Amino acid sequence: MSRALTGTTRCSLVLQEVLCPGFYNLAVDTDNFAVWSTLLAGANKLQDDPGSIPVSFIFRQTLLCFLYCWILCGAGMVWNDWVDRDIDAEVERTKSRPLASGRLSTTVALSWMMAQFLSSVVILAYMLDGQDMYVYCIPSIPAEKTHPCD
Repeated sequence: MSRALTGTTRCSLVLQEVLCPGFYNLAVDTDNFAVWSTLLAGANKLQDDPGSIPVSFIFRQTLLCFLYCWILCGAGMVWNDWVDRDIDAEVERTKSRPLASGRLSTTVALSWMMAQFLSSVVILAYMLDGQDMYVYCIPSIPAEKTHPCD
């Protein structure tokens, strides 16, 4: 017996997949590196030139960096699930994933991916105060989007 899923149920499936413990191992690793790198860069700046930036600015940038990485990794993982959906449907361990099982449409998944990606771009723009954002953002997009296809 199959029944059509409402938009809310579809979103719930995506969020359940995204927020499921263990699903975001890559995001946790990426965030750890990003947080430590941001804190170390801030500490180095304060050591070289005390008073050049407030400590609150370092913590703000660290939080923004954490959010940026977490959300961008989420977009990459949705992309990976979309690319692998046919393979995942044939593998016992992964065949129950929302895209592989058909419980979630590709349109909803790709919409969620774009929402995450655009949110990460907004966070990056805010974090960099709009300066040189595309210098940092654009080169990473092709690498991130083609990596799962290897």
